[in-house]
Amino acid sequence: MWNHLELRARSLLTFAATKLTARRGLGKAMHRQRDEFYAHTWEQAAKQIGATFQQLEGGLFEFQRKRQRTRVWKNYTTLDNPVTLRLAGNKPLVLQKLMGIAPLSPWKTFTIETIETAYEMLDGSSYVVKPARNTGAGSGVTTGIRSRRELRNSVAVASAFDSTLLIEKQIPGSNYRLLFLQGELIEIVRRDPPTVVGDGKSSIKSLITRENSLRREQGWRRAQTMLTVDDDMRRTLSASGMTLGSVPEADQSIVLKTVINENRAAENCVVDEMCPEIVSMCRDCVRELGIQLAGVDIITPDLTVPLLESGGAVLEMNTTPGLYHHFDPKQLNCRIASVILEAALCQSESSPKETLNEKWEVAS
Repeated sequence: MWNHLELRARSLLTFAATKLTARRGLGKAMHRQRDEFYAHTWEQAAKQIGATFQQLEGGLFEFQRKRQRTRVWKNYTTLDNPVTLRLAGNKPLVLQKLMGIAPLSPWKTFTIETIETAYEMLDGSSYVVKPARNTGAGSGVTTGIRSRRELRNSVAVASAFDSTLLIEKQIPGSNYRLLFLQGELIEIVRRDPPTVVGDGKSSIKSLITRENSLRREQGWRRAQTMLTVDDDMRRTLSASGMTLGSVPEADQSIVLKTVINENRAAENCVVDEMCPEIVSMCRDCVRELGIQLAGVDIITPDLTVPLLESGGAVLEMNTTPGLYHHFDPKQLNCRIASVILEAALCQSESSPKETLNEKWEVAS
C-alpha cells in the first residue's frame, strides 16, 4: 500500500506533467483558438445588442452603449462579485448550503493524510474523486472508482490541483446544465460525453488521433480542447469491454470518457422541456447562493420527473459557466452571449468614469 509520502510525490509529478502539457505547442494552439472563440462570441454579441466592442490587452473586452459600460474576460463577467465567485468555487461549502434544498449524491471531504476516511465510502458502487476548490473543466476529476487502488490513483491526480479532495457517489444518468440569469432560466443543454465513431478498421487510439487532428484544424468550430488519454478514458473503455487497441465496427459510436469536458460542440444538445419541479428546485439553489449568472449541473436518468423520483442529483454550481456549452457549431453562434451582455450592461447603469466625474462635479 502506498504511504502518504508516495501519494504526495506522485501528486507533484502529476502537477509537473500538467504544466508541461500546457506549455507544449499543442496546448498553446488550443489556448489561442479558445481566445479566438471568445473574441468572436463577444464581438458578435455586441453587434446583436447595439453596443461597441473594443479588445483590450490581456484578453479583456470592453463594451459601451450610451451611458452603459462593462467588461468581460473569457467567460468572466461583472454580473457576480468576487466573493460570490469564491463561495461557488468551494464545492463542499456549496453542497453544505444546498442540503435540504436539492437531492445530492453522498459525499465526503478528505486529504492525502486522511485517505482512510475515503476508503470507508467504498461499497462496490462507482465513485468520483475531484479537487474540492477552485477548479473547473474537469481538472483533476476521476470517475468510476471502485477499489482502493483506483482511489489512490485518483487522489494522486486530484491533489495536484488542491490539497482538499471530494469523493462522491457516481449517479447514473445524463448530464444537464440549466443556465440561470438573474433568476430566469435561459437555456438547458444536455452535455453528452466525448465519442468517436468506428470505421471497421481503425483502432480507438487511431480514431482519437484522427479526431485530435480535426480539432487542431477546425479549432473552436469543432471543440475547445483535445482528447487526452487518461485513467478516466481507460476505465470508461474497460467498462465497455474495450481498450485503446480495440477496433470498433463501422458506424459504432464509442463513448471515451465519463468526464464530459472534452466533448465536441456538437455533443452539447439544447433541451426544450424538463420537469418543472427540477427547474424550480434549481432556481431555489441559485437563490440560496445569490448568484446572478449560474450554471446548475444535474444528473438524472429521466428529466421528466423530479430528481427524488428518478434518483438524480444536483452535482455543482458554476458562476462562470462555459459559453461553449451553448455554442451552435452550424451557425457559429453562441446562443446566450448577447443575453448575458445585455444584463451586464444594464447592471452597469453608467460607466465608472462618468459616475466618478459626476461625484467630482457635485463636490466642487
